Amino acid sequence: MADMPSYAIKAGENKAGNPIYVVDVDAAYPSMLSELGVADVDQYWLEVAYQCIKMDMQAACGFGCEFRFKGGEGSKDRWGQKSHPAGKGAMAATQGLEARDHYKRLRGSIPG
Repeated sequence: MADMPSYAIKAGENKAGNPIYVVDVDAAYPSMLSELGVADVDQYWLEVAYQCIKMDMQAACGFGCEFRFKGGEGSKDRWGQKSHPAGKGAMAATQGLEARDHYKRLRGSIPG
């Protein structure tokens, strides 16, 4: 397993006894967007970043953990897709599997 990202903090366990982590979006998004080399943020890149953050979490704690994305005041405006232009759109990132391709480019493999 990979190291837990610095933007994730353990916040307890769920009813099944699996760990719950809180992801600080105000730290996670800028970090991931920087790694991806993104200067102009749009819905496509926000979705790619979101998927990559989730895959980093899965690589660090496996598929049994639960994670929740939370941010400070104004984070919905900063990181919410509706606050940004579409670009290629979120569907290309997820259904087109492009987020997975970007993650593989960054990390060399997909968590599994």
